[in-house]
Amino acid sequence: MFPLTITLDFKLGRLRRNSRFDTNGVTSAILRKLGKPGLFPRAYKLMLDTMSTSRISCTPALRFFNEIHTLQPPPDQDIIEEYYTLRACFRAVLNKYFNLTGNQSMKKTLTPTPGEDDIMLYEVDARLDGKIITIRRVPHDTATSSCQKRKVVPN
Repeated sequence: MFPLTITLDFKLGRLRRNSRFDTNGVTSAILRKLGKPGLFPRAYKLMLDTMSTSRISCTPALRFFNEIHTLQPPPDQDIIEEYYTLRACFRAVLNKYFNLTGNQSMKKTLTPTPGEDDIMLYEVDARLDGKIITIRRVPHDTATSSCQKRKVVPN
C-alpha cells in the first residue's frame, strides 16, 4: 500500500489561463487518484454520492469531516475510518502542493479538525514540473524526531 505513487495526467504546476496555479484542477485530480480506483475507493464514493457531483475539489473534501457523522443512514465504521485516513493523506499532499506553489491562504484550510487522529503522518515528494507524487507513511514519533532535526514542525 505505502509508499504510494500517484501519476497525474498533467504537471503539478499546471497554470490556468490567467497564469495562476490551477489549484482546483490539480487538487481534484489528486483526490480522484487517491479515491478511484486508488487507495480509498469506498470513502471517495461516499463523498461523491453525498455531494451529488462527479468532481470534488479540496475544500468540500476537507469539510466532509464535519458532515460524515450526520449522514442518514450512517455509513459503516470502516468507511468512516477509511475517510479519516484519506483526509490525513490528502492533507499531507495538499500541504506539499501549497508549499510548492506558495499558496499560504489555502494552507490555512489544512488545519486538523479537533479529534482528528494524528498517529500516522505522511511524507510527500513532488515537484511542480513533474507529474509524480510519492506518499510515504511515517510513524508519529519518527516524523516528529526527523522534523525536529530539520527544525520543521510537522503538519
